[in-house]
Amino acid sequence: MSKVRPPYPLAVAGVVLAVGALNAVTLWGLAGRPTWGLDVAVAAVSLVAALAQLRWPASGALAATLLATLSPVATPAATTGALQVAQRRRLPV
Repeated sequence: MSKVRPPYPLAVAGVVLAVGALNAVTLWGLAGRPTWGLDVAVAAVSLVAALAQLRWPASGALAATLLATLSPVATPAATTGALQVAQRRRLPV
């Protein structure tokens, strides 16, 4: 299996824009909930988890999945993490 490459600026920008846009759409849909403050905090931390997935796919995906249990806003980051792990790691991981 190939080693994990360092993230490239274009990949970092793409992840931030894609996950950020999906988080914004999800936040907009959840605007009336009483836990909206938690949703905003989870959205910010899930962006960090999405960036961590470029360097450490399994750990970043695990962090995003744990965040997705708190709020549906982290679902795009968790899905991106599952795709990153499936692409870069072997089946047992």
